[in-house]
Amino acid sequence: MALITAVQARLHIPSLTGDTRDADLDVIIARVVAALASWCGWPPAVYSGSPSFETATYTVYLDGPVDDAVREIQLPVCPVQSITTIHDDPDWGYSSTYLVASGDYTLEEESGRVLLNPTSGEAWSASRRSIKAVFIAGWDTAPDDLALALCLGVKHVWDLMPRQGKESTTAQGKTDSYRVENWPAVIRQLMTRFRVEGAFIG
Repeated sequence: MALITAVQARLHIPSLTGDTRDADLDVIIARVVAALASWCGWPPAVYSGSPSFETATYTVYLDGPVDDAVREIQLPVCPVQSITTIHDDPDWGYSSTYLVASGDYTLEEESGRVLLNPTSGEAWSASRRSIKAVFIAGWDTAPDDLALALCLGVKHVWDLMPRQGKESTTAQGKTDSYRVENWPAVIRQLMTRFRVEGAFIG
């Protein structure tokens, strides 16, 4: 299910009425979601896929903590809805022997932090790529700020379509050059809290 609909996007494009262009809007929505997710540092859930904020299963390989916080790891995408498995194996085999019991850690869903419980008596291995985590993250329904940013992103791309591939336009003997168009400041501001750190995706 898409995070926003063509109906929501049309509310921000006053020139569009009715649903005759919804198929075109759906294509742009998918591309804007992928572009903004990439801009925010979200990795694709699968190697050949596109980044997205939508709910998906991620498999990530993380370096163990090397500072004082040896009992916590940070998943690279949040919010995290649930953890399927975590393996902690310095030798990268990730067999059942190295499966971390779900009762040994606590997940902070909103931040994506995974904390070893005080009763576990263990610490995460402090070595490179020792931790393999499989988890479900993202949104089924976009929060308000994200939905607004995506709608404004769709409007931005829609408005640019007439000049796609053009560097300038000439009318009545006068030539005007187009400026380089980045994401507008309001979109960048709205997306700030959705930016995350990247990680190796298997």
